[in-house]
Amino acid sequence: MSHVYDASTKYLLDARLADWLPLCGYSTSAQVEVIDADLATVTAAADRVLRVNEDPAWLLHVELQSSRDPDFADRLPAYNILLERRHHRRVRTVAVLLRQAADAPELSGVHQRGFPGESPYLTFHYHVVRLWELPPETFLSGGLGIVPLAPLAAVSEDELPAVVHRMEERIGEAATPDEGGVLWTAATVLMGLRYSKALAAELLRGVHGMKDSVTYQAIVEEGEVKALHKILLVQGAKRFGPPNEFIEQALRSITEVDRLNDLAGRILDVSSWEELLATD
Repeated sequence: MSHVYDASTKYLLDARLADWLPLCGYSTSAQVEVIDADLATVTAAADRVLRVNEDPAWLLHVELQSSRDPDFADRLPAYNILLERRHHRRVRTVAVLLRQAADAPELSGVHQRGFPGESPYLTFHYHVVRLWELPPETFLSGGLGIVPLAPLAAVSEDELPAVVHRMEERIGEAATPDEGGVLWTAATVLMGLRYSKALAAELLRGVHGMKDSVTYQAIVEEGEVKALHKILLVQGAKRFGPPNEFIEQALRSITEVDRLNDLAGRILDVSSWEELLATD
């Protein structure tokens, strides 16, 4: 995932981990914690991996998806196996589809590989959560960490004002001011998956604390960084040729928006990737 929507849901996972378990079909009273999901040996990283400290402990791999990816189903068993080998724990995998544009016929919950005319040599089972198929009450009556997902549930635009009102009641009653800012920020960003900016602004008018929150700024900045990386890689490839692995890693290691904007402004004044990065 590489969208600002994905960043906002990751913040919710980090802030309110246990709230997501019932949504994914599991429940526990045990402690839940985020663990390192980096799978650098295969140049890939899973979205979020939670360690559920039951006896025995197990991992929940939550893969968030907001757009169509033809390779998505193929990656899930690979992540699952690699996570088990790295952490020596059994892994349950859940694909959370944030909108219908992310759905595909092959996302059935069962992934099989095999040769024609033979039994499959691999059968992998995973859980699929399609937010737009769930009633809004699933989110409104669940943990605070999933309340911002309510507008993406089975809700029509006519029903949306009542849903937002319920969200206000729930967040106002149960969240601290700082946490409320985090939750409303995520709700604002996520509503952009399905509704126009004008409608979202109208419905959320009067909700305070969003744009002043540290989380909002972090989400926006993460989206800007990824967009600037893409722009620089595309423009640079046209001007200098495709970057090698070292150049691309060096570029992606720059995460300050001001520095990336400066590089974008200088790309026409230099003649190579090395010169561009050397002037940084």
